[in-house]
This record gives sequence, C-alpha cells and structure tokens, in this order.
Amino acid sequence: MFSNDVSPIGVDEKNHPRYMKVNDILTGLDGKEWIIIVRNNIKIWKRVITNEFMKPQEYFQEEPKETNETTNQMPPKKGPTDYNLFRRFRLAQLNSSSQNTGRTNINLVNSEWKQLKTDSNLYQKTMADIKASVNS
Repeated sequence: MFSNDVSPIGVDEKNHPRYMKVNDILTGLDGKEWIIIVRNNIKIWKRVITNEFMKPQEYFQEEPKETNETTNQMPPKKGPTDYNLFRRFRLAQLNSSSQNTGRTNINLVNSEWKQLKTDSNLYQKTMADIKASVNS
C-alpha cells in the first residue's frame, strides 16, 4: 500500500490525495484504477476492486448516516444504586459513632451488606428507611 506521500498516480504534488475530491478515480502508473477515500479523517488512495456485479462508484459510496434525535441526546442520569446508598449511609453512621479505623468500618459495612442481601424482607425495610432519610 502506498503512503500518503507517494501517489500511485505519480510523484507530483498535485496528485496528493488532499488536493483531490473524495471518490475521484484515476488510473495509476501500474495501470490499475485508484480511488480517493476518507479513512480516519484523512484522504487516502485505495485500489479499486470491482467485479461484474458492482461499479467502482457504487462500491465506495458512503452509506447515508441516519440522523436521529435520540442519538444527539444524553442518556438520563441514573441515581445511586442501593449498594452505594447503603454504604454511604452506614459509613457515615460508623465514622461518627465508632473509634474504628476507616478500613475496619469499610470491612464491617461490606459484611453487613452481604448479610442484608440474604434476607429480602430486612433488605427492603432497611433500604426504605435509608431512602427516606436521604430524601428528607
């Protein structure tokens, strides 16, 4: 493959891809057809490969991009997960009341979370209490 500095059409500066239009097809020094395409926002030469079913212009035409209003919009922000709410709430309680170190409190919160996940009734009650205290 040729680099952008050496043109398959010739070494003239006027044959550099940046001076050509996209989808221009020219015959190179090797006797084969070359086309200008855009790859990574840079115009480059690409050898035209055709068969009896397609023409070079059809082969390299870009697909029209569908513009959709939803693609331009940011996805809605998701709130904190139950785990994050529980961890933040429980760490604040432990840090204010206990004399343990931060890492000990984190380990304690993680073990409490594992126990809480096993009992669904306790989990729902605890999370409702935490959410009510956070929202107030």
